[in-house]
Amino acid sequence: MDVNQKIHNSISKENLITTRRDFHQYPEPGWVEFRTASIIATKLRDLGFTIQTGKSIMEEKDRMGIPNSEELSTHWQRALLQGGNPEFMEAMKGGFTAVGASLYCGDGPIIAMRFDMDALEIEEASEDNHLPSQKKFRSKNKRFMHCCGHDGHSAIGLEIAKVISEIKEHLKGTIKLIFQPAEEGVRGAKCISTGKFLDDVDYIYACHFWSQMPLKSIVCGMNGTMATSKFDAIFHGAPAHAGIEPEKGNNALLAAATATLNLHALPSFKGNCSLNVGKLISGTGRNIVPPKAILSFETRGTNTKYDILIQERAFQILHTSATMQNCQLEVTPMGSAKSVECNPEIIQIIKKCSEEIDFFETITPSDKENRGSEDFTFMMEKVKANKGKACFIGIGANINNQGHHTRQFDFAEEVMAPTVELFVKIAVEIMK
Repeated sequence: MDVNQKIHNSISKENLITTRRDFHQYPEPGWVEFRTASIIATKLRDLGFTIQTGKSIMEEKDRMGIPNSEELSTHWQRALLQGGNPEFMEAMKGGFTAVGASLYCGDGPIIAMRFDMDALEIEEASEDNHLPSQKKFRSKNKRFMHCCGHDGHSAIGLEIAKVISEIKEHLKGTIKLIFQPAEEGVRGAKCISTGKFLDDVDYIYACHFWSQMPLKSIVCGMNGTMATSKFDAIFHGAPAHAGIEPEKGNNALLAAATATLNLHALPSFKGNCSLNVGKLISGTGRNIVPPKAILSFETRGTNTKYDILIQERAFQILHTSATMQNCQLEVTPMGSAKSVECNPEIIQIIKKCSEEIDFFETITPSDKENRGSEDFTFMMEKVKANKGKACFIGIGANINNQGHHTRQFDFAEEVMAPTVELFVKIAVEIMK
């Protein structure tokens, strides 16, 4: 039996579905994927991989948007009750939930694959026409849901590990698997890319299941991911009695409101960048001059240059708005991602492998369609800077025409097995 047939025969569709549905029932948002990550680490160790978790794979200073200590503790305790492995969870306390796994298969190229794990803060649909409700694997964690497909990404990562362990004798090189926290809000990849886990990697690739792409379609190299930056701007003013002596206060709400209106008046520079204020919180009472305001916003650009350009304009507006009300301004980065081009050489390998799989019908080598932002680009940039090759793959997974980050989101589970086959075949092809 040749290696390609062995790969195909080793994949368990039932195991993929069971694993995906288990992760779906216990969604965990960014930096608190304690149950998910500890189960993944346990299974990878049992397959013979060398495991690194927590601070051994992450640069603490480069984490962004970390929950407060109370939230971290609450999620950790819940994960323990829901079946997390305390052996691995102990090292993950404080939000150090990344998992790295390595398998040495002889001298040869070092290949890395990335899979994201986190969920989002949204209440999942409970209607009978929603498949997770029908099949009884709807989220058990109130207010949280896997509505972007990361449960599927984690499931294929584990199945890829199983298949690789079974065909190890056919491989010449090292396989590295990265299970990333906090992709949502583009907060988690940078701290892994600035660590040492990727220093020796020759090839790296990842994928995303897309509800906007037709089933059985694939884009071998997605070059349309936008650069983005996320910030919290905090205006510090001073309270005062709004009726008796308002002049003694410094109105943080007015500063933030002025900033909001003017931020949205910024030009898009021929459609190459955008800005959005997503949340504004301020005030303590109707008769008190608001002493504090928190403005959460993001910038995006078709490339990193345009993202930086609109950031610079935004910071000018924030500082001017604060000065007008005699407020102090504090700006905290909460997430970021860069724009990176996929390597043509690895795109061709992915195209060749996808053509050999009896599933993909529409195969697009590369495109520049905007599908949002993705912080895997930090890892791509790291590998490319070391003369390696990197690529981000789009997998069509439409099932119900529901967009990402919605209560009704789901993806076609039938895409998981061919995606596992694709990832392993790519590694085999590179190691030739």
